Amino acid sequence: MTWTGRTVTTRYADPADAELDDAALETMRAAYGDRMAKLPPVALVIAAYNEEGSIGPVVEHLPATACGLGTAVIVVADGCADGTVKEADVAGAIRAPRYVWDTG
Repeated sequence: MTWTGRTVTTRYADPADAELDDAALETMRAAYGDRMAKLPPVALVIAAYNEEGSIGPVVEHLPATACGLGTAVIVVADGCADGTVKEADVAGAIRAPRYVWDTG
C-alpha cells in the first residue's frame, strides 16, 4: 500500500481486505488530490452514523493543532440515510470513502 509517496507494509488475513483498502485510498486521492498528499501529522477521526445537525458543529470546533502539530479531521460515515456526509464535507472534513452499507 502506498500513501502519499510512502510505502506502508500491512499484513492482511484476507487479501480482499487489502483490495478494499487500496480502492479506498484511490477514491480519497481522486476526491481530495493535493489535500491528501499534504495531510498534517495528526488525524482526528470521527465515526458518524446519521449525525446530520451535529457533525458540522463538531468538525468546525475541533482544534487546528494539537500539541503544536497540525490536524486533519476525517469523518467515517458508512450507510448514513441523512445528510451527515454532506454536512461533514461542508464543515471541511475529509470524508473516508463512503459505503452504502454500514461496515461498522
